[in-house]
Parts: sequence; C-alpha cells; structure tokens
Amino acid sequence: MNCDMETGERGGYGTGVAGRAGGEESVFISKEEVVEYLKTMDFPATKHDLVQSAAHRCAPQKFLDALGRLPDHKFTSVAEVDAAVRHLE
Repeated sequence: MNCDMETGERGGYGTGVAGRAGGEESVFISKEEVVEYLKTMDFPATKHDLVQSAAHRCAPQKFLDALGRLPDHKFTSVAEVDAAVRHLE
C-alpha cells in the first residue's frame, strides 16, 4: 500500500479539526475512518496494537495521535474503539 511517508495520508482520507470551547482543538475522527484504518485489526488489541496497525495502513498522523490518546485498555472490536474515540471529542 502506498502512502505519503511524511504525512501518512493517502488519497482523500483525512481528519477534520473541530474547535472546542476555551480555544482547545479536538480532532474529529469519523466512524468510516476508524473502520478503514482498523478493518484488518485482530482483536482483542491494545492501544499500541491499534496505533501500529493504523500506521501500517497509512493512517494520517492526527488519527494515530487520537488513537494514542485512548485509555490503556484491551479493545475487543472496531465498534469499541469507535466508541472510545467518540469520548475523546
């Protein structure tokens, strides 16, 4: 799979940045992105496993950073990861 090694991005996929009260920024990650970048993930998986798998699939850095902010936990499915990502926003 080809991806831009500097940005980690590939054709058309990316993350939007949504503003928060108080000037904080949060990264919006769509459910489609979670599915796209983790669809080959074997579960259960740790946060580290998720980041490694998404990086291998050329996920953008903002997506990898969001995964890195997840709690240390063994995730059992893509749906569970998506729910955890929703709590970051």
